[in-house]
Amino acid sequence: MKWIAWSNVTLVEAASRLSTSLPTSSEGAVQSNSLDWVPPDQRSAIAVEKAKADLAVCLRILDGGLEGKSFLLDDYSLVDTHLQALVGWIGTMDVDLTPILNVIGWLQRCSERPAIAKLMAG
Repeated sequence: MKWIAWSNVTLVEAASRLSTSLPTSSEGAVQSNSLDWVPPDQRSAIAVEKAKADLAVCLRILDGGLEGKSFLLDDYSLVDTHLQALVGWIGTMDVDLTPILNVIGWLQRCSERPAIAKLMAG
């Protein structure tokens, strides 16, 4: 439960700040039909960099939680499904995940799960 609570509060907060700060032409940016819409003139490069820095801290926490494990609770569980979706969304927002090796390996293992592989193929 701690991973789901952490992701829904801390990780999503930083990701949401990034999403609302990105230029509207960026993948993952909040668009005008969203309740979270922020006009382009209120978006700033400083806000983007701060959100990315906060996300880097969060991703290092996740990376540490995966140290020596295939999945967050050792065996694949709902928490992996939940966080994989969030980290996948973050990955669409020009956030370089490649240096976070435990997270990269975990994302790969999650994507190889039969139901997720089927979803991604279709």
